Amino acid sequence: MLCMGGSAGREGPIAQIGSGFGSIVAQLLRLSPDERRILMAAGMGAGIGAIFHAPLAGALFAAEVMYKELDLEHEILVPAFTSSIVAYAVFGSFFGFHPLFITPAYDVHSAAMLLPFVVLAITCAAGAALYVTAFYGARKIFFGKMKLPNHVKPALGGLVVGIIGFFLPEALGTGYGALQLFFDGKLDTLASAEGLARLLPEGTTGTTAAGALLGLIAIAKIMTTAFTVGSGGSGGVFGPAVAIGGALGGATGILCQWLFPAIPVQPGAFALVGMAGFFAGAANTPISTIIMISEMTGNYNLLLPCMLVCIGSYVLCRRFTLYRCQVSSHLEAPSQLGNMAVAVLRQLTVAQALNAKPNEELAVVQRTAGFAEVMDCFVRSNQVCLPVVDAEKRLTGIIDTRDIRRVIREPGFQVLVTAQDLEGPTAVLLPTDSLLKAIQRMIASGSEGLPVVDDKDPTRLVGTLSRGDVLATYDRHLLTSHAAA
Repeated sequence: MLCMGGSAGREGPIAQIGSGFGSIVAQLLRLSPDERRILMAAGMGAGIGAIFHAPLAGALFAAEVMYKELDLEHEILVPAFTSSIVAYAVFGSFFGFHPLFITPAYDVHSAAMLLPFVVLAITCAAGAALYVTAFYGARKIFFGKMKLPNHVKPALGGLVVGIIGFFLPEALGTGYGALQLFFDGKLDTLASAEGLARLLPEGTTGTTAAGALLGLIAIAKIMTTAFTVGSGGSGGVFGPAVAIGGALGGATGILCQWLFPAIPVQPGAFALVGMAGFFAGAANTPISTIIMISEMTGNYNLLLPCMLVCIGSYVLCRRFTLYRCQVSSHLEAPSQLGNMAVAVLRQLTVAQALNAKPNEELAVVQRTAGFAEVMDCFVRSNQVCLPVVDAEKRLTGIIDTRDIRRVIREPGFQVLVTAQDLEGPTAVLLPTDSLLKAIQRMIASGSEGLPVVDDKDPTRLVGTLSRGDVLATYDRHLLTSHAAA
């Protein structure tokens, strides 16, 4: 769609291509699903880092874009850094290692200069909300309700884009060209600038005309992107967001020159920071976006206002996101549920689970007890396993429901069987063991419960622990932690 004049970026296709290569490599190496997920994200970060000349930000973006909250998928970082380094080194060998934009050396040399950037943060948040709303509105409301074949919808979207582009050609393509002309101070060389100047009141200054043109480009590009990608066209939304944010930032900078005449406002600096702030609000990725814009422009002097605008836009625009599949944080990520459970079970101990159980007498049987007595102990207690002790109260083994079933299926043997005949060897737990170790031993032994013995004397019984006790302790811990939060 980009080569045909549509408004779309290279981020979407390269993210999918990079992720696809990561998945292929993982399949060839027969890696686990978790490892394949990591390689897919690393491939995405490598593609973005290379094509946007931002290897550090590309790697961080892959880890940050998963979540709406300020959270990172830390397992992805090292593979993403490695793949991004290699990808950018190869890409740069063919296309050069220069920044994507060539800009003047903007800087901030006083605290007062940060005040106008607060206005930019609000503008970026409002623009990002409009961008997301227009994009999904075109996809769901306009094209989603059309009873047309899917291959016809991009053609219809292209017609709308073409009409807009006929009046404002800068709303087509990547939009980077108009931004570069603005940084070079040559925005008035555009044909649209001459046409707009004829429509504005006589006496309008060139700076005001430039601000009006940038504002029009931002609004028009929101619409062309929505109809290009929303209709089913192939392309990304990051590239257009950068162009829209830059145009919106430049227009806001020109407005702030009028609002804050005593402060030296640099509209070009506002365009740079607007790139970051706009996408940070639209995609909920403030950290990687701050660095990405610095790498794309080679200008690190605007980190302070960039941080202010990105965080401000992110906070104000948290209800909106370009990526609807984002979950709130790693706490809600399906891929992290197993890791979370393991982490919690590793923190909790067997002693905590025993202390939380209702006070009840521990049921045990002597090795010489008959089958009827064994059954009576099972009926009177809630234990899933029945410890067997000798005359000196030392643990010798356990009886569980499997052993009972074997005897019940053989009529006539009950009068001959004793606890000693039913008991089997058992793994034991210590009060200091973690609940994770307890679950692992239950799985290894195939038992629903295990005896807990004294730390110093492995034959002295102190209780029993079942899988149900482990789950109950785990649930109580989660509920208590949630209530405290």
